[in-house]
Amino acid sequence: MRVMHERDLCWCQGSKARQEFVAGQLLFFGEHALFLKKLEDPPAGNVTTTMEDSSITGDAPTAQQKQATDSATRRTTRSSFSAPGHMDGDGVYSDRVLFCSRLSFFFSDPGMLSLLFMISSLCFILASRYIFGISVLEFMPAELLGQYVANEWLESCPYASSIATALSMTLYAYMWQALARKIAKGYSLPERFTTPGQFPSWMRGKVAVVTGGNRGIGRETTRQLALWGVHVLVGCRRVEEVPLLAEQVAREHAQNKAQCKRKGRVACPSPGEIRGFYLDLCDFESVRRFAAWALVESRGKVDILLNNASISSSGKLTVEQNTGFEKHFVTNHLGPFLLTNLLIPAVKAAHGRVITVSSVAHIFGDCNFRPLDAAIRPEAAEAVASALDRPLEELQSKPITEKNYNGRVMFNTTKLANIWFTKELQRRVAQERKSRAVAYAVNPGLVCTCMKSSQGKDLPFLVKSIYDLICPLFCKKPAQAAATQLLLCMSDKEQLEGGAYYSDGKTGWVDQHALDDQKQRELWEVSEAICELN
Repeated sequence: MRVMHERDLCWCQGSKARQEFVAGQLLFFGEHALFLKKLEDPPAGNVTTTMEDSSITGDAPTAQQKQATDSATRRTTRSSFSAPGHMDGDGVYSDRVLFCSRLSFFFSDPGMLSLLFMISSLCFILASRYIFGISVLEFMPAELLGQYVANEWLESCPYASSIATALSMTLYAYMWQALARKIAKGYSLPERFTTPGQFPSWMRGKVAVVTGGNRGIGRETTRQLALWGVHVLVGCRRVEEVPLLAEQVAREHAQNKAQCKRKGRVACPSPGEIRGFYLDLCDFESVRRFAAWALVESRGKVDILLNNASISSSGKLTVEQNTGFEKHFVTNHLGPFLLTNLLIPAVKAAHGRVITVSSVAHIFGDCNFRPLDAAIRPEAAEAVASALDRPLEELQSKPITEKNYNGRVMFNTTKLANIWFTKELQRRVAQERKSRAVAYAVNPGLVCTCMKSSQGKDLPFLVKSIYDLICPLFCKKPAQAAATQLLLCMSDKEQLEGGAYYSDGKTGWVDQHALDDQKQRELWEVSEAICELN
């Protein structure tokens, strides 16, 4: 158990709800206590000469000095094998980076850790004879039965050894895959926030806007938020599924209330309302209609905006006709970008938060991607360059064509764009002193959802069969994948890092190109021009 810092104690004394919350964190989170992680003393010696000179003379550092200091710090830390996370002077968290960022995928993602566990355990069993001179298989019941059991009946029974071996192998295989599933599960919310009669009371009455909240991870997030008493506005294409989800939440709440009554607990008085409206992120007019509806329904205040919806396909190149841009780029980035900008006044009014679902797949994206590379029609790229009054060559490197198009790489690149967008959004809202709005990016992990199954449709039958067999073993269920973004929804913002990329209940590792300020700024400016032109 960690020793609480003095500032931890001061924060805990704020209210009864906070005291209960911190107690639950200490009891269930252990070293994953996200709420107490930030309350450490900053490391000494991180002040540069520029900042020291300013403090000696008594003058506050200028914006140019701060920017130069941050850039120097980034250059220094990124040159090493590993760079720790830190908060920059512009209010944007600089995430942890590995020299070879793809290693972070294999050693930080729970699904890959589960796979490594299974492979390493098999290799250990097969190599044990060569390493130790004794095979692990020699300790199986069949061998031990013949060597050490003196019971004449067992020795004379021809099937005793075979039955014992079969039963033990079945038991070992079950324990082996159960442990692998436990590792792949990753972070989970503590039971005090998911058990009937124990819920975060400070969430009751808040308003959340969730895109894609009718299926998969979005559905689980919507369900849990509603059980906490949050009013959820869902944007999706299959609006008819939203009332069914609302009915399920109402039934579940009634069961929880009856269970709490029997046990003498206090349940949430009523679940939050779940309402849906048609939203197609490819259609900017649909995005604008949904935003107008959400502003009316929320009465101008949105506590949580969760950009959850996205698509993934490895098929042929698809062009969004209205904009002339590639469909992944429009759905996974431009749509959420436009929706966020339309709703950001309501988020600022509520001092809320914007959570954008990215992915660990961003490390496999195209780090040289420029926003206008996704312009399939040349006239679309020329119009944006003209609107920005810049040469097209400065905004485009390698345009996407049918010959060089790869759907999986494009999906990965849009997830990298989600991080760029989050950090630039955080930089802009941090400059406004009147608002305490924040932005986060989140990685749900490897998940078995409708989106993942769409990737498998293009695979050969044999490969797809193996994929469907191992997917539940190494991938999270939607309820498990929603844990981190639910944590970001209910956490005290003072204990989180603005603009950070969260994965598995804590700040995660990112590709070093995700921290490129120039890429972040360029993506924002180009996206803004595209949305204004359409």
